[in-house]
Amino acid sequence: MKMPSFFEGVAVAVVLSIIGSAFAMVLTPLFGRIGVMHLLATGISFVYLLYLLTRSRERVGRISTVVLWVAVTVLAWFAGLPVLLFGLVQVGFIWLVRCLYLHSSVLSALLDLGLTATSLIVAFWAAVHSGSLFLSLWTFFLLQALFVAIPPIWRSGRGAQPNSYDEAFQRAYRSAEAAVRKLSTLH
Repeated sequence: MKMPSFFEGVAVAVVLSIIGSAFAMVLTPLFGRIGVMHLLATGISFVYLLYLLTRSRERVGRISTVVLWVAVTVLAWFAGLPVLLFGLVQVGFIWLVRCLYLHSSVLSALLDLGLTATSLIVAFWAAVHSGSLFLSLWTFFLLQALFVAIPPIWRSGRGAQPNSYDEAFQRAYRSAEAAVRKLSTLH
């Protein structure tokens, strides 16, 4: 699976913003503003989490990650966290999944944390100044799409190791084949 691109992240931002604002418009009269914000934070976080997991090369722990997300979300939901704190829990889990599945160093995780904090601040600013859920979601996920700009040398250390191991194995394999050919021609 190839790493996500910025333009793919922009497409995800558009889709999540449109769907999130449409659901908010339809569901707010039924569940109230606070209930809808909890539902949106849960749904959007889950969809983005699945997007990140499908774009990751790592195959281990995906089901455990989803189960842990469900447990954390249910715990936060029943703890009665305010909407802002509940949203922070969801964003924190998104950051954690990106660190575990798409980054491999502490430096890249810290850069991603800075990006996530900036995304939250800008999304909050957009919400306050425009009053638009669409613009708030759009700015948040647009900035989140920039995580692909973290230099690959910092982001994909795990991806670099197998290549060097593969190259070392291939060299050893070729040497062994050459030795067998040499032994077979001697007899």
